[in-house]
Amino acid sequence: QTQSDPSSLRPSEPSSGLRRPQFGPRGPSPPRSSEQQSQASEESFCPPRATTGLFDNIGSPIGNGPGRAANLDRHIKLFRREQATFLSFDAYARVCLAGCASQMLLAFAYYFVAYTNQRLTQKTPVR
Repeated sequence: QTQSDPSSLRPSEPSSGLRRPQFGPRGPSPPRSSEQQSQASEESFCPPRATTGLFDNIGSPIGNGPGRAANLDRHIKLFRREQATFLSFDAYARVCLAGCASQMLLAFAYYFVAYTNQRLTQKTPVR
């Protein structure tokens, strides 16, 4: 298979669904077995290990952390999976909030101009 071969971009197994092709330095990498994929996903959730020093990366003494079992809990996996999509929703919410705030300020400005214009054009004096 070459890089221009469209069959290399398709998943090799029907159960794998839509997956992004992984390209190495010499073109597409060979498809992984389900065992390799599950092992790779478990390894990606492992905490970083300190190699030197008395303290780990968060300042706790080495060996006093939550351990491997606590880091592999379902809620940690869920959080890490959802964290990837959070930034797009956060950006969308910020854009919407900025748009709403500017429209509200514009509405107040129009109200102020119309109110001032009405008061200035009235025939009766202002008390």
